[in-house]
Amino acid sequence: MKVKTLAVAMVGSGGDGVVTSGDMVLNAVAEEGLYAIAGKSFGPQIRGGESSMRVRVSTTPVDNTGSGLDYLIVLNWRDYHRFSGELNMAENGVIFCEADPKVAMEGVPPGIKAKEVVPVEFQKLADAAGAKRAKNVLTIGILSALANIRKERFLSSLDKKFTKKGPEVLEMNRNAYNAGYSLAKSLRKETWPELEYAPSAPKMITDANYAVAAAAAAAGLQVFAGYPITPSTEVMQWLAVNLPRFGGTVVQAEDEIAAMAMVCGASFAGAKAMTTTSGPGMSLKAELIGMASIAELPLVIVNVQRGGPSTGLPTKGEQADLNQALYSAHGDAPRPVLAAYDVLSAVRLTFEAFNLAETYQTPVVLLTDAFMALGKQVCELPDLANKKLYPVSYRKVPTAEELKAGYSRYKRYADGISPMSIPGTEGGSYLASGIEHDEVGRPISDATLHHVMNAKRIEKLQPIRKRADLVLTFGDADAKDALIAWGGSVGPAREAMEILKAQGKKTKLLVPLLVAPLPTESFKAFLKGVERLGVIELNYQGQLAAYLRTELDLPKATHAIHRSGGAVWQPQELVGRIKETVLAN
Repeated sequence: MKVKTLAVAMVGSGGDGVVTSGDMVLNAVAEEGLYAIAGKSFGPQIRGGESSMRVRVSTTPVDNTGSGLDYLIVLNWRDYHRFSGELNMAENGVIFCEADPKVAMEGVPPGIKAKEVVPVEFQKLADAAGAKRAKNVLTIGILSALANIRKERFLSSLDKKFTKKGPEVLEMNRNAYNAGYSLAKSLRKETWPELEYAPSAPKMITDANYAVAAAAAAAGLQVFAGYPITPSTEVMQWLAVNLPRFGGTVVQAEDEIAAMAMVCGASFAGAKAMTTTSGPGMSLKAELIGMASIAELPLVIVNVQRGGPSTGLPTKGEQADLNQALYSAHGDAPRPVLAAYDVLSAVRLTFEAFNLAETYQTPVVLLTDAFMALGKQVCELPDLANKKLYPVSYRKVPTAEELKAGYSRYKRYADGISPMSIPGTEGGSYLASGIEHDEVGRPISDATLHHVMNAKRIEKLQPIRKRADLVLTFGDADAKDALIAWGGSVGPAREAMEILKAQGKKTKLLVPLLVAPLPTESFKAFLKGVERLGVIELNYQGQLAAYLRTELDLPKATHAIHRSGGAVWQPQELVGRIKETVLAN
């Protein structure tokens, strides 16, 4: 059966090489010119434990891992149980599972939904091929044969990976691959799905962490300070190697608070500055976010969301940090909040985050999540040198005349943006502190002046609400039934909308890349004529839905479609939820 998109997954114990196998599949797919998206899952253990890798391959761009699996390889049923909520099968799905009970731990779980279950003694097959330590490469051979991806492409990938380890290792892995490939070819049936495609130009493989890091460097990042925390650490790792090549500096701070203090100091000194973290680290940064707000320091904070609260689910994604992004810091300290939904949007929004920070002299929060940060996406290579697509903005500095006349750092201009001098500039000295101040920067405790300065800091952000280009819309413009989704929920929501359209149900979707300050006019235009609305997100409380109610007059029939994270939305799951709520009446 020929198909244009195919979802496969592997699950096993630590050391089985499941994630390595998935990465090699992605490499071959990218070289073939296909598109793909992958999601990794790990247990919370520091070492060992279970892991799974889910890959969806497509002939057209794809932004979510799909609803059900066409093929699943289970090396150990005990490990499968830990991911069963994430590895459900498609109606015609086929499972290849370990047949040796000593390895499999137990038999096929009762009630598992699959068209067929094929027992295979993976280790014995690998041993027979002279590849005892290459069981995972054997599974790659099985998947490539099932998916109908050219054998030559995988063998080429094996050559690139193993040639440097010597001819014996290379031959062992080639033998393992061929054994798996031959087995799958001998077993496959015409009714099983396989890709129909023509090879094209190779594509790029990356994840949101590396995309954010590269985009930050291209946007002119000069100082990065951070502290390692899952799942954001790869941003710092990439920048530590590469940012110095562009004249930048990377500091691994002693903790999250110090990292935030360092970027505040770097911004005060005139540098474009950024830090990355996840929810627990964001909590620690809260006081200094307030400092950056009152001192009007431009900087970027990337929060790679994971399951919470507290340590929570450190290796799983969630969208539960929206309230934290909007409100962390006491007093009146609003800041722009952006939300990426895939790798390419993360690239664009990294540029936007720096531009908003530098233009409006404010901290900016960019939200991604563990799903897009730890997973991989095969997509077209963006041209970061194209300044029309990725413009670069710089902060406003005082003119020579302003310096000569007597520099007032926080003087209120019509647009609310005061020129910001660099320390050492003659006539440009000023005090930047966390205490309330007058327009010169002198500490004050006057209630009237405090109100004036609050108004200055808040009102200068209001023009951002007009950024209609940071609101995306999809679907039928005149639909009476509408959806709003943000972040990692966007891909599944878009596909759910297309499924509903095929069923004759007309809907439309709004995606806010800019969450705060909310582009209210764009939302109002979208909601005009809407009778029923669903707000889709991955958190238990429906945080975006609650926030929208404070900013907008939503339709009476508004439904918060939400659940806790840990597992991504699946399009068919959303179709069911939308029918139960938005389309129920």
